[in-house]
Amino acid sequence: MTGQQDAEAGSTVALVCAGCDRSLEDCAFCDEVDCGCAVCYRCCRAAIGESMDPVHAHGG
Repeated sequence: MTGQQDAEAGSTVALVCAGCDRSLEDCAFCDEVDCGCAVCYRCCRAAIGESMDPVHAHGG
């Protein structure tokens, strides 16, 4: 498992994308390993509108 090392227990905390449940090493939005609402790169791009479906089926 990847994630933040817990200093006291020595265990790892795995991050999971809030949008698609993909396991992550760190949040793609804030680059934190202990983000409370981690998101993967694909979901981050979709959320800010950089990766959207075409408006029309014919692409125009």
